[in-house]
Amino acid sequence: MDMAADLEFLLVDIIAVCLLRHDKERNHLKEILIAHSMLSFKIKAAKKALKVYNSQYAERYASQFTLFNELKDMRNKFSHSRIEGDSNAQDLDILNFMSFQDGELIEDRQSRAVLVNKLKIYAEAIHSFTSEIIPVLYYERHVNRYNNILQHPSNRSKSYWHHYFAGTTPEPSQIFL
Repeated sequence: MDMAADLEFLLVDIIAVCLLRHDKERNHLKEILIAHSMLSFKIKAAKKALKVYNSQYAERYASQFTLFNELKDMRNKFSHSRIEGDSNAQDLDILNFMSFQDGELIEDRQSRAVLVNKLKIYAEAIHSFTSEIIPVLYYERHVNRYNNILQHPSNRSKSYWHHYFAGTTPEPSQIFL
């Protein structure tokens, strides 16, 4: 369950960074998404947001989104099923997930070892996403912000540079306060 919570925060971060430029807007969106959206929506929205932001990134990380959906399904299975071991206690590796679907009892027998191996794969997918794409997105947003400031300076910074080149540079406190 902790892994699924980490995934939710990661996905919300991707959505906010890809779609919004300003920190206040991103923080507000994160608050709304964390509190009011389901994991399946967050996975779809993050995938679309990444594609809008940079389609090459979306293609590169498409397999991670598949793994995220698998993790969501596993989390739901653990959350919404009754779980029992082998009733004859012959095979301690088998877990029996019981749930109702369309009014019928469904039993799904799974190997504990296989589930643990899948969790390792999901953890690696989350880690690679966290260590690879998130820093890139934040770096690009940071660079774009400062490029935008340089291309569209405020009147205060224009005034400062006008005085600087005229040789009458006032103290920065006179301009920037």
